[in-house]
Amino acid sequence: MKTLKLILLLFLSISFTACKTQNQSTQTQTETFMVDRPKSVDIRGEKLHYIEQGSGEPLIFIHGTVGDYRVWISRMEPYSNDTHVIAYSRRYAWPNKKVFDQTADYSVRIHADDLYALIQKMGLKKVNLVGHSYGAYTALTMALDHPEAVKSMVLGEPPAISLLENASEAGKASFDTFKRKNLGSAATAFQDDDNEKGVEWFLKGVLGDGFSIDEVPPVVKQA
Repeated sequence: MKTLKLILLLFLSISFTACKTQNQSTQTQTETFMVDRPKSVDIRGEKLHYIEQGSGEPLIFIHGTVGDYRVWISRMEPYSNDTHVIAYSRRYAWPNKKVFDQTADYSVRIHADDLYALIQKMGLKKVNLVGHSYGAYTALTMALDHPEAVKSMVLGEPPAISLLENASEAGKASFDTFKRKNLGSAATAFQDDDNEKGVEWFLKGVLGDGFSIDEVPPVVKQA
């Protein structure tokens, strides 16, 4: 668990630091890769923002719960030599509108439908998908619904909770604890406008009780 925590912190630190440094030189690299001025596409009444670079087969990066398209910036340049790389921010993630629709049933289905709509709106055919955490779950769900749209997938720890709940009584009990202890505490913190504590409670559920928000570098917190 300690190794997993360090890997996540390293991933976030490198990605967001790359965002900060690359944003200063992006305009001299290519006119189509503008981190400070992303493109957007209208999907079911929302504008989803994305960045893209390169040409060739489409490769779409999908971020997890704690993140947005910026976490993939350090990966854009290397893969753009051979592919058309796209990184987008899922619904509610920065810099998209953050007002949550209280009438909607929040689930991975919303994001899976968004991903498919994005593929259609951009006129893409078969795509390659790389997803992390909830982004991986989004990709997996979309692929199950529309296998004809997917050529390949790389999925990093998709939280397919239904598998855990249906696996055994122990699995169901584990998820129930996560919902009550971590998601419940996170929700309370967010309602109290304590965003850092809310994120901390969520990540404690993912990485273990030993996680502390104080370990996160300031540049990552700001992002």
